[in-house]
Amino acid sequence: VLLFPALSTTLSAQTSPRGPIASRKNFPTDLLFLSPIIGSAYPAGHKFSLNIRYVHSNTFVKSGSILDILPEQDGRLLFERKLAEALVANRPAEDAYFFDMETKRLIFAGTPLLRRRLQISSALPIVQHSGDFLDGIIEKFHSVFNISDDERPDFRRNTAQAFLYLDGHFLHKTDRQLSGIGPGDFSLQTHYLLFAEQRRQPAVALRFAVELPTGSTKKLHGNGHLDWGAGVLLSKRIARNALYLTFDLLIPGTWQPLGDVELPRFFVLQIAYERLIGDAVSVLLQANSNTNPFRGKTTTGLNGVSYELTLGGKIDLSANIRFAAALTENIAYFRNSPDLGFQLGLEVR
Repeated sequence: VLLFPALSTTLSAQTSPRGPIASRKNFPTDLLFLSPIIGSAYPAGHKFSLNIRYVHSNTFVKSGSILDILPEQDGRLLFERKLAEALVANRPAEDAYFFDMETKRLIFAGTPLLRRRLQISSALPIVQHSGDFLDGIIEKFHSVFNISDDERPDFRRNTAQAFLYLDGHFLHKTDRQLSGIGPGDFSLQTHYLLFAEQRRQPAVALRFAVELPTGSTKKLHGNGHLDWGAGVLLSKRIARNALYLTFDLLIPGTWQPLGDVELPRFFVLQIAYERLIGDAVSVLLQANSNTNPFRGKTTTGLNGVSYELTLGGKIDLSANIRFAAALTENIAYFRNSPDLGFQLGLEVR
């Protein structure tokens, strides 16, 4: 059922597009800041929807300098706080980082439709960082397809470590310090359809979002400050295909471990292609390009633009229940993005 049948000249009575997979970059430091998910320009065509998503990502990234100081234990390198402190003492003017962990997020998102063109949505993630189980699987996958694993096999499997030394500020979290489940930062977003889709014109919407500091900074569940951002969304239906583009500008708050370091504005560009199959299924191919809150603040890999590719699908289980699944892999650049991530989602309308 079309939401604006009188305004559209191209959409027919065929099955409506289901919209892109609700994806975003899941790197541990990016998750501390607001980053709206990709979406359709059209507001939801129902009075209220509840979306529950489980997202699981594996991250292994480092600055090369940490290899100069690590000892071996049982054939694999072990990174500890005393070694992080020794690294900083040896090179106090050089930034460094090491993130080796799996991040699990269970997101509860509610979206009421206020008017035909206006909706507001809220989302609360429940977050846990841990060592978990994917390291061995990823190593075997890389080996089979002859993909570089950036010395991942040199480090102990299934542990959680977070180390960052930036502009003289030191952060180190062990597996024990990161363990525990808790809420992340709560976000609110308004979405307004500016132009409906026409024969030669995509639908265009504007959005504004804020993220409140509800997550623990000690557990790396939040940054402890208010973030906000604004973006534009475009959608276009072409026969049984649909295209989506989302561009957001984000203004982050400061991050407590970095003290008074002013973080720059950054952007997120996301595109998606949807192919409708039959009356109940869509397959989707999506890509995102992210700068990040460390842009211009360091010469390490955290400074770079990251690129990720997502492949997924949606299926309508009934008129009111929709299931989604997707797999995400980093591409082109991987110094500040997860190696692998997957998600499952359920939308009830």
